[in-house]
Amino acid sequence: MNDDGKPLPNQPQLQNWRELAEKASKEPDQDRVLDLVRQLNERLEEAEKQKRQPTGPTPQSLKTQ
Repeated sequence: MNDDGKPLPNQPQLQNWRELAEKASKEPDQDRVLDLVRQLNERLEEAEKQKRQPTGPTPQSLKTQ
């Protein structure tokens, strides 16, 4: 995700989390709010998992080479 909160080009499946938060904050239907919040949580969890994934070789992978 860019600093402005928009998905990076390699993350097209992730809807902008800020857009979801905005929709949830303005939605009058409680059921729809719950659905939007679930989607928001999923997007944020996916982004967090991607941040935690190493981008280069790990110490373990270097040992097996």
